[in-house]
Amino acid sequence: MEWDWSSVPTATGRAADIVPFLDDLLGGDEERRDHAFHRLFTEIVNQGDLSPAAAPATDRIMRTLRKRGTLPEYGWLMLFELFRGASYGRTVCAPDGEHDIEVYCRRRILAGLEVIERSVAGLAGKAFSSCMLLLGSMGAYIPEIRAILAAEVSRSSGERLQAASDALEVAVELAAEREQVFEEVRAACAGRPIDDVRRALAAGFEKAELYVWNEVAEDAARTISEGR
Repeated sequence: MEWDWSSVPTATGRAADIVPFLDDLLGGDEERRDHAFHRLFTEIVNQGDLSPAAAPATDRIMRTLRKRGTLPEYGWLMLFELFRGASYGRTVCAPDGEHDIEVYCRRRILAGLEVIERSVAGLAGKAFSSCMLLLGSMGAYIPEIRAILAAEVSRSSGERLQAASDALEVAVELAAEREQVFEEVRAACAGRPIDDVRRALAAGFEKAELYVWNEVAEDAARTISEGR
């Protein structure tokens, strides 16, 4: 998919302005990668708030991953931030139509799960730790990814074991906390109008200090409202 970078806004400008920083993030020396990450963080995923330019940036990083089969540490870290970011209903006009920004970024990253999994064995140090952060965030929603993390724990040692164990723990805990809210709301609201269920879920997530994907929350609300 070819983006018109000049037409997509960042937090303070246009996506065309961040292309050199993406180049440095993915191919510069360590100092340039560090600088690029912090500049991109400000422009596309500031405090977890995704700007429209997060979408083409995700595509660029994932294209590089597919081509090379790996990423430097800050490439993985940026994917982690993009995957867990939120856009609060804001959209981006992509070449194939309008998309919710956070949904677009997540789906593009999830579509690359196979190449992400293949890359893990060849990672070390900060790159491995950053990839584990991404997989931990993904694993909170995808059981298959928790299985990938469990397998990595079983064959790792030292710092690698610690990073994989931490990622698996995060994934399992977040999944359990989300499911607990679902069960509490199901017990109280099964069969009730869907708007009542939505409000109850939102209150439960806020109390638990959880951010849950809109599409996941909506699916749960529909299921609970239908008494399933």
